[in-house]
Amino acid sequence: MAAAPGAPPAPAAKSLASQAPAGNWAAELPTTVAVKQAIQGTSTADTAARQEAAFATLCDYIETRNGGMFKPMAPAVQKTFLAYSAEASKTHPNMPRSVSPAASVYFDSLAFREQTVSKLINKPAFDYYAATSSNVAELRAQAPVRAKQAAMKQEGSDWQRRVQPDVAKAKKEHSTLLGVAMGVPLSVPTCAGLGVDPTAVKGGQMLNGVGLGAFSEMMGADPKATANAASKAVGCYSVFNDGTESITWLQTPAWVVSAESIVKGGVLLGGRIIAREDDALFKQLARKYGSPTSTEKVNFQNAYGARSERTSAEWRLPGVYVKYAPRGGDMQMPVGDLLVELDTVHQLSVKAEAEKEEQGPQL
Repeated sequence: MAAAPGAPPAPAAKSLASQAPAGNWAAELPTTVAVKQAIQGTSTADTAARQEAAFATLCDYIETRNGGMFKPMAPAVQKTFLAYSAEASKTHPNMPRSVSPAASVYFDSLAFREQTVSKLINKPAFDYYAATSSNVAELRAQAPVRAKQAAMKQEGSDWQRRVQPDVAKAKKEHSTLLGVAMGVPLSVPTCAGLGVDPTAVKGGQMLNGVGLGAFSEMMGADPKATANAASKAVGCYSVFNDGTESITWLQTPAWVVSAESIVKGGVLLGGRIIAREDDALFKQLARKYGSPTSTEKVNFQNAYGARSERTSAEWRLPGVYVKYAPRGGDMQMPVGDLLVELDTVHQLSVKAEAEKEEQGPQL
């Protein structure tokens, strides 16, 4: 039936999910014993993590159903809430509103929260909780970021597995690049944590501390302390908006003009360095890798007819591939390209290059 002219508009219907389920919700809360019996994992440690996350979820559920964090609770509800809270903070009693890293894997999962509340109480209770909890809303907003982080972590695990034979075969000193280990999760700090702006660099290498302290000043920290922390790190790690990853090198030999890293899923696989060709470079190459597997003389001539003969070198080492190739150009300040990568990565690069050539224009 149409509304009478001039009548006020009918109130918008509430979402069924946001309407509180009928019944005494406080009476439906499970005992701590029931929670522990229902929530089990694959091991003692996994069970503890899942139970901690379940109790933390139930604490958030109670606060949501009660009308918010600061609203007084009925004595019976408060008693249950405190029992849940004590169980959730057993490993960190001084930080009762946080969860351990192991438990956060589950607590930060909307699927786990749905399973927990639906199993221990009922599905309508979860639907109402999911529609009204600010904590759940935040989880949903962060879902794309978490999915990207999970994919990156999986990519890193996959690469670790693929290059593990290289790392196992290589000498320890051969499987590092500018002081950072290849084939294992990066141990360098994040650039944001050091106050380093990775966009204010040239070729992946810091220029006299550009960007140091910017982040810490914004956060109210001591920029000198941040600069000191950065000066002790060989490099720092960044992930950009397009998903690319890189190491910004903070400490490099004097012959390094610029350096780029090959990083996948937080694992360093190799790098490309533009190097100033001098005695220091060749001494370090010989000291680290020994005699080259092969060398080749390369002749250059500039626009004025001046000629120079230089040497390219290749090291085929167990698990690691290294190549130095001189560039043409300024004969007074010659430079070259130094490639260092794990052997599996090198073989994949060679294969990709061959396929690209085969698919290109042919004679």
